[in-house]
Amino acid sequence: MAIDWNTTAAVYVLPRPRGTAGSLERATLRRQTTLADAVRYVMGLSFEDRSRSTIQVDGKVSGTEKDLLQAPDIEALAQHPDFPRDGRQ
Repeated sequence: MAIDWNTTAAVYVLPRPRGTAGSLERATLRRQTTLADAVRYVMGLSFEDRSRSTIQVDGKVSGTEKDLLQAPDIEALAQHPDFPRDGRQ
């Protein structure tokens, strides 16, 4: 099954850790957009911000079966052969 790059997604960035595990409730909403745009946005962040980023999607992303994507998931999606790198879907 193909990935729906146009599915609704939101990018959250957790605050810098202060000895406690982060949660999405403490995260800052940075962007609400499509999955493809969210992946491009996160990949353009610094390594530190990217490692603290989460993408929340409506439904599950095919191939990951997740609705919350962490940095390793996002990096894998950016390398997916069908990923629309040029912004066109």
